Amino acid sequence: MDRLKTKCEVVGSYNRMIGRQIFALAICIPLLITHNSLLSACPVLQSGMTEQFRIESQVYSGDSNLPVSQNVTLFAQGIIYDFQMSNGPQPRPLETVIFDSRNRMMTLLDPDRQVKLELPELRLIKILDAVKRETANDPRSSFLVTDRFREDNDLATGWVTLESPQITYRFKGAYPTDATVLPMYNAFLNNYTRLIATDPSKIPPFARLELNQSIRRLGWIPSEVQITVRENALFRQEFSAKSKHFVFTELSNKDFERIAKAKIEWRSYKPVDLAEYRNLQKPGLALLGKGKKAQLLPDSKVVTASHDEPVIGESVGESIRK
Repeated sequence: MDRLKTKCEVVGSYNRMIGRQIFALAICIPLLITHNSLLSACPVLQSGMTEQFRIESQVYSGDSNLPVSQNVTLFAQGIIYDFQMSNGPQPRPLETVIFDSRNRMMTLLDPDRQVKLELPELRLIKILDAVKRETANDPRSSFLVTDRFREDNDLATGWVTLESPQITYRFKGAYPTDATVLPMYNAFLNNYTRLIATDPSKIPPFARLELNQSIRRLGWIPSEVQITVRENALFRQEFSAKSKHFVFTELSNKDFERIAKAKIEWRSYKPVDLAEYRNLQKPGLALLGKGKKAQLLPDSKVVTASHDEPVIGESVGESIRK
């Protein structure tokens, strides 16, 4: 029953993944660089890190110098608050994700609808396992599960490369001066990546989880992450993206105001289930079967093997924002 319920929660077979944005593979939540100076091949972050710090992140598509997505991530007393910000002169949170590292609980807040979704870590793992089985059984998408990555560390440049037949990641970074932040950082990174599996409009995150393992093994906090996805049986067009991130070692008054507001919303928003939060029960928002397209947001440039036109899906900024 547990297994069946888990599959129902992610709404149908992940064989219907044609039309989901591959940019979700580039999820790079809090991959950090120092605010005052960019890291190059530095072996240790020069700024001290404590349990309270802020990360500002930007994601870029292709060779563009304009970010398609931006986030503010606040670490405070064992709780992480990640704010997906709107673009524009007066950014506002479009969604807030809270990770309580003590209770291993992820909470998603939708400020427009004033609803929240709570997902314990164990439930996220079960959902991910169900999605993995479905993805592995689809000949178009099975490479996301079965392809193996080869890791190459270039000590001269400080870049690490993870390469599979279809996907290449490159990242660089450094050891934090305060290694005690790493367990919380890595737990947040993994659970945030697992969240992708709860959204059928996104590509399952198995390649990104491989990158997470490499980051954890090295004990690094990356300064930049790049991804290239080659043309293959699923995606007609090769594309690339990169993320850059800045860390501030103290929280500002504005940060504390953000946290206070998020706590009020956390307490007061109406709890809903996964299907309602993701709008999966609404026709036009659920993914359709083979040969059909989901009617989501018309801001996508990814072309898949079963579509001769741009996929209608979530915006690039939303899909690679972390």
